[in-house]
Amino acid sequence: MEKLKLLIFVLGVGLLSLNSCGGSSDSGSSMDSDAKRVAKLICEAQELMQNPTDMAKATKLSGEAQQLQAKLSKKYKSDEEQNAFADAVSRETGKCK
Repeated sequence: MEKLKLLIFVLGVGLLSLNSCGGSSDSGSSMDSDAKRVAKLICEAQELMQNPTDMAKATKLSGEAQQLQAKLSKKYKSDEEQNAFADAVSRETGKCK
């Protein structure tokens, strides 16, 4: 359970530190797509916290989140892009079931 809480914390802090938001100015749909992918990982991690019976899945999820985070930190470089991405991720994570 503590590992899952740490996973959620790391995902959240990582996203906020990216402040990321969305590629080039002509790629809003790309940003939305990226935000949905990140939000999906966060939502899955939140779900795992409710029923922490599959640590292998939590570990895999953590690895996927780290890889995606590294990729997006290279894609969204400007402060404006990072802020827009953070907003898009926030909107998407608000839809978690």
